[in-house]
Amino acid sequence: MLDVNFHVCPVCGNVILSTGKAEVTCCGKKVPSLRADDGQGMRIDMTEDEYLIDTGHPMTKDHYFSFFAAVSDHDVQFAKLFPGGRACARFRREGVEAIYMYCTVHGLYVRRMREAD
Repeated sequence: MLDVNFHVCPVCGNVILSTGKAEVTCCGKKVPSLRADDGQGMRIDMTEDEYLIDTGHPMTKDHYFSFFAAVSDHDVQFAKLFPGGRACARFRREGVEAIYMYCTVHGLYVRRMREAD
């Protein structure tokens, strides 16, 4: 699963995940995979068995985190977020190698967790 790609439809906001190179379309448009920027500044707290994300990021209609995802070599844990809600999620720590966060204004960020532990 480490070769995971995220695609977000610019029309409807649908999130599509692929596990390799793929040609993705939604709402009649090609949807390229997102390129992730370095998310080393992302605040992610750890407990014994969970990663806790609570960003305090704005969650307005025009500017919000659309999703968080925790990726391991065998699965993806996914939290879909919505305007008006809180930008927070909990993920099991076991095997997680990267956490992705997608902001509708600033794009996709990734934090490699093996380096953070």
